[in-house]
Amino acid sequence: MVDEKEIKKQLKNKTEFLHILIDNTKNYQGKYEQIIVNAPAIYKLLCNLLDSKNLYKEDRHKISSTIAYFILPKDIFPEEIYGVEGYIDDIYLCLYILNELKKEYGIKELLGYWEESPDLLRKLLGDDYQELDKELNYILKDMLEYVGIH
Repeated sequence: MVDEKEIKKQLKNKTEFLHILIDNTKNYQGKYEQIIVNAPAIYKLLCNLLDSKNLYKEDRHKISSTIAYFILPKDIFPEEIYGVEGYIDDIYLCLYILNELKKEYGIKELLGYWEESPDLLRKLLGDDYQELDKELNYILKDMLEYVGIH
């Protein structure tokens, strides 16, 4: 389970991590390329959503825990071992949580904090998420338990 103090510490480093994420993913070519190159935008959306006054406390916890999972080096597919492709479990968890938020608050709430094209977010939450869910659903329960969600 992710410690609340660790989450707060990691959130302070969100800008630094965003720059690392941009550098690591901007020229990526390979499996899940069209999803992985959008990791910085997904990360920014999660960070931006914490500014929403409409979110329930439990949903803020889900977002914070998901951000922490993105930042923590020890996860199911560590970037240290898998390289840039190791971000795929992080992205999968993010898209899962964002889809939960979409069900609760509607796509407009997410789009209000999204800095890219609306169609891109719809694609990520739709077709891209479905593709990842087919391939990675077997790790979802472990990720959710690791970060203390569900």
